[in-house]
Formats: sequence, structure tokens, C-alpha cells
Amino acid sequence: MIQPHDDWSDWNWTAEAEALHGLTRDQVMREGLPAEQVLAELIYAAEGCRIVADSVIDQYWLQTLAAAAGAPAPFMIDHVSLLLDEYRAGERRITAAIAHANSLCPRRHRAAGDALWLSSLLDHVTNRVEAGRPALA
Repeated sequence: MIQPHDDWSDWNWTAEAEALHGLTRDQVMREGLPAEQVLAELIYAAEGCRIVADSVIDQYWLQTLAAAAGAPAPFMIDHVSLLLDEYRAGERRITAAIAHANSLCPRRHRAAGDALWLSSLLDHVTNRVEAGRPALA
């Protein structure tokens, strides 16, 4: 969880955002980590990995985080559709993968839950579920 940076002081944490994420602004202020620390941990965790997200806006959020930390965005984020294309996943396979991910991760819009959902979806598409291989990181 990222503590709001001073550069974001004009952003409103709306009731809709609170309901969507299950977090109050006070909770984010108290429990969030500074942007610099989050960016450093993210860079460390992502080293040597291909980074994939299920939202095109995640690259914007990475750039916003990096700017708050006084750094350039450290990498590019691929959209999951690129991997689906690479694995030649058709509509039936994608639908089954989404159902699988939804069954494992019914709660979304928190980083850990979203990452587990996406990993579960990709595991299903890449046949890692059937082969008993570990989840994609």
C-alpha cells in the first residue's frame, strides 16, 4: 500500500474508490509506505522478470509512482493480451481461464488479489495448472 505523496494532494479518495479497494483514506495514510520505498521494492521484485498487467492504466500508475519517487519508470508493463496472443489462446480458452481465476480470487482491486488473479489466469492459459507447475510470478 502506497502512502499518498504530497504531489497527489489534489487527488480525492472518493467513496467509490474506498468501496472498490476496501480502504479508507486514513488507513492508506497510516499503513501506506512512502513512494520511494515502494518503488525500490518493486524494482527489486521485478528484476529479471517480464512484468504483465491486466489493465492498460498500470503503466500510468507506475510512471506516477516513479515520478513521486523522483525517478523515471524503471520498466515497461506488458498488457496480458500480449501473452494471450503469444499462447494463441482462443476465446474458449480465455473464458475458461477467467472462470478459473475468478473461482480462486473472488476479491479484486487490491494488489495481492489482483496479482493472484492474473497469475491464476495465466497459469490456466499456459497449461501450468494441468501440469502441476508453480504459479507464474
